[in-house]
Amino acid sequence: SIAPPPMLQYGPHTEQRLRITLPHGKSGDKQQAPVAVLFHGGYWKQQWTVDNTPIASIVPDLLAKGFGVVEVEYRRRDDEGGGWPGTNQDALLAINSLPAVAPDECTALDLGNVVLIGHS
Repeated sequence: SIAPPPMLQYGPHTEQRLRITLPHGKSGDKQQAPVAVLFHGGYWKQQWTVDNTPIASIVPDLLAKGFGVVEVEYRRRDDEGGGWPGTNQDALLAINSLPAVAPDECTALDLGNVVLIGHS
């Protein structure tokens, strides 16, 4: 199995991280990939992360369909600033900070063609 790309920090809290995976062949490709942004569920509890919730299982399928995938980790209710409204603010911050956090990866992504996917 291939190791996932590293997590990138989009905010000052240790849980404000994201991971970007480009579809095969998109790095340096002229045509940009649509973007699927994934938010894991788990009642905002600490035990659930981007790596151990069911939503992670759709990453390979999205990549095969040509999507660039952004998996977002966020402050949960037990984190300082987590819960309402902090968790929602993290979601917005993660999406809005993509160009600054990952400028190289973003050249391969169509940031005007984004779908948000989540579960609970």
